[in-house]
Amino acid sequence: LRAFIHQHRTKCPKKYSQIGNQISQAHIIHNHLRDKSFLLLVDDLWEDLDLDEVGIPSLDAAQPHRRKVVFTTRSMYVCSKMGCCCPEDTIQMKCLSKQDAWNLFTQKVGSKIFDDEEIHELAEEVSTT
Repeated sequence: LRAFIHQHRTKCPKKYSQIGNQISQAHIIHNHLRDKSFLLLVDDLWEDLDLDEVGIPSLDAAQPHRRKVVFTTRSMYVCSKMGCCCPEDTIQMKCLSKQDAWNLFTQKVGSKIFDDEEIHELAEEVSTT
C-alpha cells in the first residue's frame, strides 16, 4: 500500500503534496480500488488490520467486483480477529526442515556463498533460523 501511495505521489506531486496522514492515504487507496476487482496479499501480520481503516473497499460477495484479501500471520488470534475462524478459511503451514531450507537458500542465492567460509557459516545460520 505504501508503494502504491508513493507511486501516485511521484506521478502527481502537486495533487498529493498535502497528503501525509493515514486518513488521506486510506482515501487515495479507496478511490483507486473502489471500482476494481483485486487480490491483496498482506504478508506477516502481527496484529489485526482494519481493512476499512486503510481504505480497502468492501469484500462483500454481493459486489459486482471480485475482491480477495490473503494474509499470512503466525498468530491464530490474528486470524480470528480478521474473521478467519473456520478451518476452510485458514491454511496452516509448517516450517521447512533445516536441510530443505538450506537447499532452497543455496538454490536461490547460488554457489558464491561457498567461496568464503565466513559467509557460508552466516548463510547457513540465516537460512535455517
